[in-house]
Amino acid sequence: MATRTLAFQVSEELLQRIKTFLAKYEQIYHHKLSQKEFLVRIIERELDEAEKDYERITTEQAAEENADVDSGEPDGTEMEVDAQY
Repeated sequence: MATRTLAFQVSEELLQRIKTFLAKYEQIYHHKLSQKEFLVRIIERELDEAEKDYERITTEQAAEENADVDSGEPDGTEMEVDAQY
């Protein structure tokens, strides 16, 4: 798969937090995780979650729209009818 470069700046504080985390990670798991691997994993995890949320929301919206059509009301509200005899 072709790769592309994604570059962005972060605060010194955030960079230090990342470096501290990666050092602790290496001590605990005895495996060095690069900054790139760490950030790619986070981005992929968040994208997976966002895609699941998007799918759930669009499914819910479609179900609501179908329920609105089934009820005969476009917005899902019930129409009040005054019966006058």
